[in-house]
Amino acid sequence: SVDPVQGRSKRALMDAARTVVVLAEHTRIDHDRMSRFAALDETDCLITGTELGPEPAARLATRVHRLLRV
Repeated sequence: SVDPVQGRSKRALMDAARTVVVLAEHTRIDHDRMSRFAALDETDCLITGTELGPEPAARLATRVHRLLRV
């Protein structure tokens, strides 16, 4: 999980960025224990693994601007 200082730093980087890209391992998707510093709809692109199942991928695809499974 991300500590509060890291969360504030990441938030500041997002606020300054033109494009926000999140790289998240598929095992980290849908975990409540992760620190949240932004809403998914603030993400321009979420990149995760092809191991992400079809149901979680479909849910994510409705919440992010672009979902890439590589």
